[in-house]
Amino acid sequence: GLFTKAFALCVRLFANMIAGHMVILSFVSFIFIFGSFGLGLGLGVAPVSVGLVLFMLLLELFTAFLQAYIFV
Repeated sequence: GLFTKAFALCVRLFANMIAGHMVILSFVSFIFIFGSFGLGLGLGVAPVSVGLVLFMLLLELFTAFLQAYIFV
């Protein structure tokens, strides 16, 4: 039981970290996707995308601290 709980918590932490990184990667890729159309959409999307990335980084940091508190 002791090892099972630790393993389950490790898997949950890993999945949360991967999910956060994947969302951040998708927001950053919006800049390159919409910038490649050549219509000037990349300039309008870039500030919004950077703002969303910063929000996700803060949310991911909060989640890491919360999970560390719960694990301990």
